[in-house]
Amino acid sequence: MAWIGDYEIRMRAAAPTKAAEQPLFTIGMFDHDAQRFIDSRACYSLSEGAATFEAFLLMAEPVAGAPH
Repeated sequence: MAWIGDYEIRMRAAAPTKAAEQPLFTIGMFDHDAQRFIDSRACYSLSEGAATFEAFLLMAEPVAGAPH
């Protein structure tokens, strides 16, 4: 979905669960420098996905002089 610096925001199909309500998809934030996922969230609606994407964008934006 987006690549900002060393961070990549990925959208994937949600894995099936035994829960009554199934997520539509998951959004994850991957740090290519550290080679690990920073966060991942299951999204049950498009609006929830949009809010998660916005939150991840804010986390990925570089802060002057701050290491990630």
